[in-house]
Amino acid sequence: MVSSIVLSFVGSQDPYSENTNEEGSIVTLIRHLLDQNYSICRVILLHTEDMLEKARDTKHWLQDKPFELSEESIELVPVGAELSKDPVSLLLAVQEARKGLEKAIPFLSKQDRLEFNASSGTPVMKTSWSLLQAAGYAPHSSVWQVRNPREMKEGQPRVFQ
Repeated sequence: MVSSIVLSFVGSQDPYSENTNEEGSIVTLIRHLLDQNYSICRVILLHTEDMLEKARDTKHWLQDKPFELSEESIELVPVGAELSKDPVSLLLAVQEARKGLEKAIPFLSKQDRLEFNASSGTPVMKTSWSLLQAAGYAPHSSVWQVRNPREMKEGQPRVFQ
């Protein structure tokens, strides 16, 4: 059976957005994947120092109903102090995203997939997943976008590749 590993930076709207009063992009993406019958074997959440509490809250949210992901399957990964101090550095964001990718590799079988959330974190953090994919580091992967529900137009999907 094909399994997925979800990788994401944690942003200020995770796990729940006070702005929209809806689930943030990480929770929304995982709900979408499960609704599409994806099997999620692991979630790797990269976070800056100031997003540690949001990362913990997201982990607990995903362990609860209806997701019920196991505690062991959700890994919180602090990024380096440099990115925490300079969260707009593309070079630092790509380096940290690659470290997250390296954490996923031991859990991947040949048919498994990586699911990158390009909707949480700073703009450069979001972009880093597409750069890794384009550079060939993640051939069996998808980069996912989650739309802000307040900015969606009629007929647009909330979650899309």
